[in-house]
Amino acid sequence: MTNSQLIDAVVAVIRDLANDGILPRDLATTPIGAASSLESLSLDSMGRMDLLAAIDERLGIYIPEDRLSPTMNLGQVAALLSKRQS
Repeated sequence: MTNSQLIDAVVAVIRDLANDGILPRDLATTPIGAASSLESLSLDSMGRMDLLAAIDERLGIYIPEDRLSPTMNLGQVAALLSKRQS
């Protein structure tokens, strides 16, 4: 997957988790893009863990929790995913 595709996939995961009530529900409709930071999306440590678990489950890419910081934006998350995809 390209970085752009990975960003789209992460946004889709965030929206699904929001629709399921796992992440804040407003994320289902909030504009989200590559420059959106995890912090600006109100993802606390538990939210980041939920996101990582869903990424692992849906995309098959495992990222250890300590590799993700609240200040990372989705472009940086996609770059990290790109490095770890098989």
